[in-house]
Amino acid sequence: AYSQLSLGYLETGDQSYSDRGSKDKDERNKMFNLALDMARISARLDSTNKFAYEHKAMAFAGILDVNGLKEKVQLADSVRINAEIALSLDPRNDRALHILGRWHCEVSQFGGVLRFLARLIFGTAPKASIDDALSYFKRAVALDDYPVHNYWLALTYLEKKDEAKAKWHFNHILKLSDEHHNDEYFKSKAREYLKDL
Repeated sequence: AYSQLSLGYLETGDQSYSDRGSKDKDERNKMFNLALDMARISARLDSTNKFAYEHKAMAFAGILDVNGLKEKVQLADSVRINAEIALSLDPRNDRALHILGRWHCEVSQFGGVLRFLARLIFGTAPKASIDDALSYFKRAVALDDYPVHNYWLALTYLEKKDEAKAKWHFNHILKLSDEHHNDEYFKSKAREYLKDL
């Protein structure tokens, strides 16, 4: 029940792919913090509940998304740690793999200011690589061939300057059936990228 409540708050706060601009930063921050509270209770009640840790990782990512530089540095590792716990509880958890792929993709692109803050706060900057991101997204696609996984895999190939593989995955997205509320969003983004490529 707490896991489901957490997911509900996450979905209310998330406007990454739909519902853009309808909630202000404070409202989204509130939803992500409520999601984190529910996920923490869920994990405390059952330390083997992979969804509790998956939702904790997602809540930390949401909080990170709506806050400033200092919070980004402080919370980045919380995303990774909880996603790794979720993956250890279920190695076939495509969502945990996706979260880890996103973490490596985004943290590997931390600029000088964020790296400086990380060294200041923790003594070291988080270690992330685009190659690790690629590996996690490939594993996620192998488990569940969803548009969201393919989209981020394609973006990672673009980051690695491999346009041929990126184009393949963008084209592949267009062939997949719509099963999730945000599938059409990824299809429209894939079409945009294909035009540019």
